[in-house]
Amino acid sequence: MKKSRWFVFLVILMVLTSNFAFAEEFELRNGICFGDTMETIVEKETTLTRKSDDSTSFSGRIAGFDDSDCDFEFDENEKLISMNYEFTCYSKDSTMTNYKTLYDSLVRKYGKPKGNTGGNCELITDPAISTMAIWVYLFGELDGCSSDYYDYDEWIVDVSDYHVKIDLVSYYYRNSDFKYTYSINLSYLKYTDEDYQKEIDKKTDERNEVDNDL
Repeated sequence: MKKSRWFVFLVILMVLTSNFAFAEEFELRNGICFGDTMETIVEKETTLTRKSDDSTSFSGRIAGFDDSDCDFEFDENEKLISMNYEFTCYSKDSTMTNYKTLYDSLVRKYGKPKGNTGGNCELITDPAISTMAIWVYLFGELDGCSSDYYDYDEWIVDVSDYHVKIDLVSYYYRNSDFKYTYSINLSYLKYTDEDYQKEIDKKTDERNEVDNDL
């Protein structure tokens, strides 16, 4: 009888502990959380320098890398919805090395990434992916220029009533004067099950638009 009661107690304890961990707020940096306003972020962010009085971007030393940028994005209610880091590199080798440093840290904190390769991404993507795509596409279309991504990884972290998509990507672009720019972007995006369903519906509508005319 005692063993049975002890087992039930352990199960209850595990459930309570699990629920408590699941309900924790996702902290980005220096106590900043999704839903914060710009005013709150300015109060919390004491290690980086705001680029101007009305800017949503900060600069400084991030994750051990100097001259890095941090940009915050807000929804229609002026609540924080995403954060993007940009790490400037100065060669392909340093890009690869710095990427691995960031990757290893993310694995320690959030576990193994989703493992997508070959340009395939999860349905929900962050500013890191979209920013890379813009630069790579832009310079890829210009005569005498070149661009491409090196590597990328994705994580999804489940919080109480939302999810956090984490994207890490490295890339380069070269202008016609053979000046290379190397960059690593790391971003965090809050999304809900409803947001995910909207993306599914959008993809379905796009597919139906093609199929219905053929």
